[in-house]
Amino acid sequence: MTSSIFLKGVMYQDVAGRYYMHIPALDLTGEGGSREEAKASLKAMMKTYFEQGMLRGRLYENLVELGWQIGPAGIFPPDFYIRGIREILRCIKSGTSLYDMSCRIELPEEWRLYLQKEAD
Repeated sequence: MTSSIFLKGVMYQDVAGRYYMHIPALDLTGEGGSREEAKASLKAMMKTYFEQGMLRGRLYENLVELGWQIGPAGIFPPDFYIRGIREILRCIKSGTSLYDMSCRIELPEEWRLYLQKEAD
């Protein structure tokens, strides 16, 4: 069984034509020469982030530092507009077009149980 968490983000393209997908709730950005490459890069970074956090026993602390709420009621990422405002403002100042994006991550049951145990 897995827990599903919905995350919002932004996608933008720089003047050199590279694409970026940023998830403020994890402070991670994937990049690539196409949207598909940026998405694949972001997915790989998120997978590594969660795996390494679990391996090092720091996933709970890392997520709490980013503003996540973790407890018996569930696991909730921080509000997109609070965490993402820095990246959004940077894009606006540069004149870059912004696009909403979202993704759903699936946390394995043992990770969910670990996070909720750490919250107690």
